[in-house]
Amino acid sequence: MTNSPNIAFLAPHTTDFQIPDGWQRYETVAQLTQANSDVIVIDLPQEGLERAIIELRKSIYPLNLIFSARPANGPLFEQLGDGMLPEATDAVLPLYRLWQQRLHSFNRGQPSTTTEERVLAWLWSRPRSALVPVRAPRQAIPYYYPLVDVLTEDDTINAFSWLQLMQQQGLFAEGELLDRLRQCRECSSTRLNYIDVCPDCQTIDITRQPSLHCFTCGHVAPQESFLKNGTLECPNCLTRLRHIGSDYDRPLENLRCRSCNAFFEEPLVEAHCLDCQHINAPEDLKVREIRRYSLTELGRLKCRQGLTSSLRDDHFDQLNLINNGAFRTLLNWQIQLTHRYKSHATSLMAIKFENLEAAMEQVGEAGGIAAIDTLVSRIREAIRETDRCTRSKENLLWLLLPNTDIEGREALRNRILELAQLLPIAEHSGFRVVVDGYTLPMEMLPQEDAELIMARLSGKLGA
Repeated sequence: MTNSPNIAFLAPHTTDFQIPDGWQRYETVAQLTQANSDVIVIDLPQEGLERAIIELRKSIYPLNLIFSARPANGPLFEQLGDGMLPEATDAVLPLYRLWQQRLHSFNRGQPSTTTEERVLAWLWSRPRSALVPVRAPRQAIPYYYPLVDVLTEDDTINAFSWLQLMQQQGLFAEGELLDRLRQCRECSSTRLNYIDVCPDCQTIDITRQPSLHCFTCGHVAPQESFLKNGTLECPNCLTRLRHIGSDYDRPLENLRCRSCNAFFEEPLVEAHCLDCQHINAPEDLKVREIRRYSLTELGRLKCRQGLTSSLRDDHFDQLNLINNGAFRTLLNWQIQLTHRYKSHATSLMAIKFENLEAAMEQVGEAGGIAAIDTLVSRIREAIRETDRCTRSKENLLWLLLPNTDIEGREALRNRILELAQLLPIAEHSGFRVVVDGYTLPMEMLPQEDAELIMARLSGKLGA
């Protein structure tokens, strides 16, 4: 991996910035896209900065580090850039090395060519980043995800549908709810005009008009039709109305349609789409939640182990991992066997690798993986062919041990802890292996199933 990055400086003809030796200066984005730089520093005002970074992200620099030489706090640059240039320009080097190391470990070092791979690579190479929507008031949908837009080469991709698909696959987690939109059922536009209409004839020509109700004949009409020579008289039965409450009252229906003369208390509300002219009932409008999105544990696992690896890495593949659903099914089956045959003992073991990420950053990806590979090989030697394994998180391994009592479980636990202490990685960043277990039927609680047992053990480990 390169230790000294090629740093490009993009600025107009004149700039007050003192360009360090070794940096290459460019005056236009077009010039920069013909180069091959590792890190880019932009010295442009906010509007020019945003235009430039969009062009750069859509060109040959989709994932590179891009800093601003000026204070920049716009939401667009916050999503597409890497912040303001550090005061000490020498600090760019360690930031670049960390970014390069993370990117090198993504998807087993394979190039990122699809939208999914690019977005995942971005989030993986910047661990604290998230997909955050930006307001676009002039658009039919007043939010968009700039990172998805610039990292996709297919203009037909609907970012909202794509994000929902990634969430359904378990790669993205929903974050903070930022807004909730109502959309036209026909064209999905949010440009809606809510109009009060007559519930009888659906015209918009309605007015608020006080009315009176004659108790003698039940006639309801506008208040002015009851006024005659300064007194109130029903225009239908000609009864003089003296006392409100006994001769007449004011009905709640104080709205009148000028088209059909109907009186009503509440109008009917319609949502008229300003783009396609479709008339929607409010309850029929589509609801879209606008949220932040971030990588899940599963997403991080696939980024490290390979997007096409079916969640398996070479070292963990030695354990013949099964998926979580199948593992829970097997555990529930063992619980049922225990209920029927009281002498049938089965143990569940959870192995947590604490501070694994920090340790790997210190010793390097290759050294960290080699250490975990050694530990997993020893675990493989210690367990039997009939035992089953799964991973629910990147740092949490589960073992299902049929016909294993508490004594056998504790013997395996002690063996694993001894092996973990011998790993060179154990000396770095507080890395340690924590193991806990659960044995049926001795430790079984009433009404517990596989999901509750695994949740209880995860809680004990702080996973």
